[in-house]
This record gives sequence, structure tokens and C-alpha cells, in this order.
Amino acid sequence: TANWDQALSVEDQQRLGFARLILKRPEWIFMEDPFDTLDAAGQRTMVELLRQDFPKATIVAIGHGDALQGFETRRLLLERKDKVAVLREDDEHETMGA
Repeated sequence: TANWDQALSVEDQQRLGFARLILKRPEWIFMEDPFDTLDAAGQRTMVELLRQDFPKATIVAIGHGDALQGFETRRLLLERKDKVAVLREDDEHETMGA
């Protein structure tokens, strides 16, 4: 049996991950760059799926770029200051819950 990370493309691994979410229905969801292989339409579809199918779930998503913009109800920034990592809430960013 092959390892999934070797047998499937990154895109297929992401699709499989979303399918597992739908089947398992977790209360906490952790995602890293969840939409990075999707086009803009695919990103919107997945955001709507998460909003509709997991309204009470706590979702922690880590991403780069604008793929998650507007999806979050809180946005935390991890910054480096004086060689120390500092986590702060982004008060200037408009979010879905604002």
C-alpha cells in the first residue's frame, strides 16, 4: 500500500482532507494553507461549505496570501520582535464577524 502523500497529488490530498471533514464532523478543525491549490471559485465554494456545514466548529486556519481573507471572525498575527515571536490580534483587519 502506497503512502497517500506519495500516491496522491497535493490537490487530491486537499480534496481528501475536505471529504474526511465532512464524514467525521469534528468540533475543532485545524488547516494549513487549506485553499492554496484551488482557484478563486473553488476557494469561495470551500469557504461556503465550511460556513454552512460547520457553523459551530472552531476552525483554526493558517495561510499565506489572501485566500482566507474575509473568512475569519478573528485574525491573529504572529510577528517577530526583538528575536521573539509575538502573537497579537489584528484589530485593523475586517473580518466576517465584524
